[in-house]
Amino acid sequence: MKPTIQSIVSALLFITVTVVSSGQTWDATSGYSGVKNPNGVWSFGRKWSVETEAMDLLTRKWGTDGWYMAGTKGSPSIMHLNWSTVMPGPFMWNGDNRNGYCTVRWTCPLPGKYTVEGEFYGADSRDMDSHVYLVIDGTLRYSNHVQRAAQAAPFSEAAVDLSPGDPVDFVIVWGGTGDPGTSSVTGLGAVITRVYAPATGTASVVNGFVVGVTMGEMGAGYTNTPIVRFIGGGGSGARAQATVSNGVVTAVTILNPGKGYTTPPVVVIAPPYVSPPRMQIAPMRLVSFTNLTEGTRYQAQTFAQGEFSDLNAAFTATNSAFTLAVPGGMSSNLYRLAVAPAPVQAQATAQVFGGFVTGATVTRGGSGYGTNIPAVSILSNGAGSNAMAVATVNNGIVVGITITDPGIGYANGARMIIAAPPTVELWPQKTSKAVQLDVTLLSPYDNYRSQFTPLLGGAWIDLGEPFTPTATALSQFQEIVGEGGFYRVIHEP
Repeated sequence: MKPTIQSIVSALLFITVTVVSSGQTWDATSGYSGVKNPNGVWSFGRKWSVETEAMDLLTRKWGTDGWYMAGTKGSPSIMHLNWSTVMPGPFMWNGDNRNGYCTVRWTCPLPGKYTVEGEFYGADSRDMDSHVYLVIDGTLRYSNHVQRAAQAAPFSEAAVDLSPGDPVDFVIVWGGTGDPGTSSVTGLGAVITRVYAPATGTASVVNGFVVGVTMGEMGAGYTNTPIVRFIGGGGSGARAQATVSNGVVTAVTILNPGKGYTTPPVVVIAPPYVSPPRMQIAPMRLVSFTNLTEGTRYQAQTFAQGEFSDLNAAFTATNSAFTLAVPGGMSSNLYRLAVAPAPVQAQATAQVFGGFVTGATVTRGGSGYGTNIPAVSILSNGAGSNAMAVATVNNGIVVGITITDPGIGYANGARMIIAAPPTVELWPQKTSKAVQLDVTLLSPYDNYRSQFTPLLGGAWIDLGEPFTPTATALSQFQEIVGEGGFYRVIHEP
């Protein structure tokens, strides 16, 4: 049975959290809502694994200020205790874990560098048995064990790089001793502060001159005046100076309007801190095609279960070569380029009765068959043989299938495959092993370089020329050098 409020608060515990000035701050106590879930960046739910990012929202109201999971006997649940002015909340309770682990989640709304500070604490007079966890973007950053009333488990994570959508989870798990129904209420006091973040602005152009900058994000953590740059827009010569107060950029003043701008240039305000890029690596294959005709539209396609299907959008060739990146375990002979619009392969299903293929239903007539009559194959799926059929084509579309031999011994599930229509196509000339480098936490319009080394501690080798991202995230494809090794991306001032 769920513990009563009177039994929860038998000891008062003051929580002290240091908040860095000039940053944006989110507080778990003030961010809790017994009315909305999610409530802005805060949400309240349950997870089945501490480090997973999957979370179910608590959907059932408990009293006037609590949540629990529908279909359970009240656990996991989260409450606030509005009348308590000394002990912060929210308060978390799991029961015996059979319905998952109670979780308070904060979802990052803006890119930047953050601190995550606060503590879990025992909030039940009958002692505790709760394992407590702080998980940031799917990585366990802190764990502890709260075993008695008023015991605190403080955490402090500084300089955490986060992107929009990254979750910060506060999770509790009943430790396995004592009565889970009366001795596992755990309080949470947490403050998340954006301590470093880039400022942004939008340029205004009049008659080819940059006449002003409207501030967007003021940023956080500035200790020096950042450089302001204008990128693109068709003109040149514009210069500006930023004004910094209390760690934020409050204004950008135009020093020279430049000339010749046909569109507003991108305003790049240097960040207060350039975060180390974060990289994820996935094995890939690079499938290379040659002899493309410039100006011709092509459609990349893959072959599976007897037919081709489109990959990505069609494109117009700008030169004679094209490289397609595909998952690393796939064979290159499953891919082709078809001149667009690519004809569509017809589909049909077999009708089986008494072990005989007695008919067929055309489910997709396809296109591009012209006067060609495509072959029809009937696959037995392990049972049956000798069935045969012919297709009927009208205006390049398969309009019917006629069974010429019903065969024998077929079971339901027999598959019918209609051959593909004639296609102007190109096949791969080369395939190579590669990796996909997904890089985040980039500073837009700064310079970066990808590097490789076959051995840790060895010399780093540059991979191509430096690159300048226009967003905070970028994907690259690199052929594997030798037998593989280690990759990194570095910032070049």
